Amino acid sequence: MITPYLVLKLANQMLIIDSVGVRMELVTSSTVSGNTIEGHEQAIKLINSTSNAFSANTIQNNKYSITLDSGCNNNNIDNNTIANNEYGLIFFDVDAITAVNNQIQNNVPADPMLVVDSIGIRMELVTGSIVSGNTIEGHEKAIGLMNSTGNTFSTNTIQNNKYSITLDAGCSSNDIDNNTIANN
Repeated sequence: MITPYLVLKLANQMLIIDSVGVRMELVTSSTVSGNTIEGHEQAIKLINSTSNAFSANTIQNNKYSITLDSGCNNNNIDNNTIANNEYGLIFFDVDAITAVNNQIQNNVPADPMLVVDSIGIRMELVTGSIVSGNTIEGHEKAIGLMNSTGNTFSTNTIQNNKYSITLDAGCSSNDIDNNTIANN
């Protein structure tokens, strides 16, 4: 049996050139703040980790920026700069995520021949999450939502993307309110 880790604090570090910058498995109530994370296959990867905070980090020039998969509920992502990665924020099968006041810019796959949209925030099977106060620009889709319900999108600035917010099959009861959407 793997024992869960409690209360990790990683602050003011420069993490470069490795496959994963920060990998957290079975970690609860920890903070990752004030770091520069660049040059990785995966900048931040969470596995079965809950109630963690990621704030004031610069996440750039990675393949994937932040990925939250099943079992990674109640995490907070705020005041980060997430730029020039191949993929922006990816949330899959999670609940109660908060993504606020982030700068999410120009996250585009390196190979233009790939049939993959560049997405600032991709949410699939996500419930009860808040995306608010973010600036999202320079993507094919600013926010791509699939099979997700009960999420709130408010006071975001969504500009200079091809599409602002897309909702695919299985999306219901999502609140989209008071966003600034321009030049999409």
